Amino acid sequence: MSKRFATPPNPAAQAASVLKAWVYCDEAAFRREINKTVALCSEDGLLEDEHVELLRAIAESLRHKPLDARSEPMVHLCIELLIHLAGPLWPLPSAADGTMPVQD
Repeated sequence: MSKRFATPPNPAAQAASVLKAWVYCDEAAFRREINKTVALCSEDGLLEDEHVELLRAIAESLRHKPLDARSEPMVHLCIELLIHLAGPLWPLPSAADGTMPVQD
């Protein structure tokens, strides 16, 4: 039986959290967010939401990938899907705002 969280996961916000850790190459934060994503998306009854189901599949795919696996096609696809899921919560990084873009 899975652990109960107070509120259902927000797939866009969780995707943005995973992306932030990925973009900044923060291994500890990335692992923490991936594990949190899997736990949040494993709640009973939540897999009926297609966004939650997609987010969980992405997290499961990235779970054992090192941050230096960026050039792998599957990893690139997962990152693109996370960007799509994050939607407006993930503004496109630019040099002007000092953030680092996702690298291929």
